[in-house]
Amino acid sequence: MNHDTVLKTFIIYITIKAMIFLPLAWAALIFWWNDSERSSTPAEQ
Repeated sequence: MNHDTVLKTFIIYITIKAMIFLPLAWAALIFWWNDSERSSTPAEQ
């Protein structure tokens, strides 16, 4: 394997990992943000 093949394989690997990880991280961030917003405001009962 030459340098060009290794570089292309690495770019493909990082792209696939980002396609899987970034939506999960985005969903977790939104869930955490909504949860912290809900807990910071006093509950009306």
